[in-house]
Amino acid sequence: FMRQPENLAKYEAIRERVAAVPGVDVAALGMSAPLRASFLSMDVKAEGRALAPNEPTPHTTVKPVDTRYFTAAGIPVIAGRGFQATDRRGSDRVIMLSQSFAKRLFGSDTPVGRRVAFTGEALKFGPYTDDWRTVIGIVGDTREQGLDAGPTNTLYVPFAQEFIIGATLVARTKADPAELQPKILQAVHEIAPRQLIEHVATLEQ
Repeated sequence: FMRQPENLAKYEAIRERVAAVPGVDVAALGMSAPLRASFLSMDVKAEGRALAPNEPTPHTTVKPVDTRYFTAAGIPVIAGRGFQATDRRGSDRVIMLSQSFAKRLFGSDTPVGRRVAFTGEALKFGPYTDDWRTVIGIVGDTREQGLDAGPTNTLYVPFAQEFIIGATLVARTKADPAELQPKILQAVHEIAPRQLIEHVATLEQ
């Protein structure tokens, strides 16, 4: 795994440089792009909530995202707060949940302020621990398996608080994104000349 603080500083510098490109409204960082499936998924448990007999353990996509991701992606924060610059390594562990997954975990109870922990065999191989994490906010659902599929269970963690395996840059633009693409790529390489860029696409693509 690539670890903080060196790689975090590099990615945040790239984000700030891209945000300064004329025509870019918001630049953000995440582990994966909006409406794209994440390769990270985990079983989770909610504090104080016992599973019914034969009820499967809740399973969710896990997405590390930064403070600007939801604005760039157009995903509304509908309860609580979004991630802040202070949500970094060494601070209290926090998470955000998609609306449908919050209801799956807590039913009609208010999820903000409750705690969730990762569980299951994946803890042996993944980058996460079984520490309790406090729910600070709820965001709108996304459908990463296609518009005809149901909402994707999603748990968001702060990009600056977890291990950095890689990053996706998300840019919301005021101008035609196809026209801005060369300028954005140039901005990235000004900060990190040897940075590998695997794929560039609009959300429509």
